[in-house]
Amino acid sequence: MLAEGVRELAPEVLSIMRYDAILFDLDNTLYDYDAYWYERLLWALEPVVVSYPRLDAAMLARQAMEQRIYAREWEGFLRDVGVESGKALAVALQRYRANYYNRLRMYDHAIEALNALWGCWKLGLITNGPSWSQRPKIEQFALDTWMDVIVVSEEVGLAKPDPAIFHLALRQIAIPPERALFVGDSLEHDMHGAYAAGLDFAWMNPKGRALPSHEPPPVAIIIDLRELLDCVLPDR
Repeated sequence: MLAEGVRELAPEVLSIMRYDAILFDLDNTLYDYDAYWYERLLWALEPVVVSYPRLDAAMLARQAMEQRIYAREWEGFLRDVGVESGKALAVALQRYRANYYNRLRMYDHAIEALNALWGCWKLGLITNGPSWSQRPKIEQFALDTWMDVIVVSEEVGLAKPDPAIFHLALRQIAIPPERALFVGDSLEHDMHGAYAAGLDFAWMNPKGRALPSHEPPPVAIIIDLRELLDCVLPDR
């Protein structure tokens, strides 16, 4: 159930949407990045709490997520909470940087949705982040099976919400912005960028967050990708 305050369009409005291309964000759109990140942090913290049993791994993991602590800030974050052991720090950093991607799983219904859309629309992926983190995810999910274009921000020197990264992707598949839909979870990066570039936007909102009153409405709000099919394939 969506949170109070979330605005949805009526089904009859959704049923007349027509596009030539559907582009997707990756993290928290095709898979649950937050759950993956939390599990990865807990794993990285195991050697720390063995040496420092006063520390709460779950609390530290949540704190690291709230502060957006990535590998380059990880050692400093641990030192700030009192971790001084060089061995514990080294193992924790090694674990944070290790290939954890084989544990990733796509959202329920994501493969079903991509299979249904593939061949009917041009499909694409636009993801922010470095190649070393995003490419292994793309390979783990075999996204090139469905995607006609894949754009990783570091590789092109552009990042969402810059409209230029959307235009770059669309040029590669020869689709104008007004004939494209972007599906993503971030209002700041995905929605603002898509609208600035002239695309429509569908909000992937599995946690039922309320849409702030100052934000423009998405053309659709979905809690899973199966609902996307109801938007673009009303007669299926």
